[in-house]
Amino acid sequence: MATDWQGCADAVEALLDALTVFEGYLLEAKVPDDLGLHMCSTVRTAVEAVADDLDDYRRVVVEDQGRVFVMFRTDRANRTYSVARCSVRTPNKGHQAPLPHLVHHSPDGFEWGYNGSGPADLARSIVGLILRESIPHPLLYQAVKQRCLSMMPEEGGEVTEAEVRKVMEAAKVDRFAP
Repeated sequence: MATDWQGCADAVEALLDALTVFEGYLLEAKVPDDLGLHMCSTVRTAVEAVADDLDDYRRVVVEDQGRVFVMFRTDRANRTYSVARCSVRTPNKGHQAPLPHLVHHSPDGFEWGYNGSGPADLARSIVGLILRESIPHPLLYQAVKQRCLSMMPEEGGEVTEAEVRKVMEAAKVDRFAP
């Protein structure tokens, strides 16, 4: 049986178009149901494996919405300062991954414990991940910075997605208040 290589290539291109990737992290895939009809068996097997992983991803990250943002410090070798880091922990399986940095205010990285550029970028990155936006509205992330991150102790801490969403919702209401 001859393989329809053009159909296979078109199917792979459609699959790539269906993926939403942000800062190297796969956020979602909207794969057409009939996509597998046009693929060769090798590509179909690979796509089915990715689809299984995506189902796990959606179940843990997208549907659950119970992520926790963990702020901590790591020491730099031969340096007199530590580096502020943030990772995202999912609730069901406890997976933890670094939070992608949406650089805008602070090219040097994240920070917390005051109302500066490092906390602004941290808040912007958290809000961007939650809303799946690469350029979140400043009103939202500035509110998160002030209410969730500015008072955090220097050693770090945790902020839940529910807390962040509550602050964002309040900021939206405040925006339209008379």
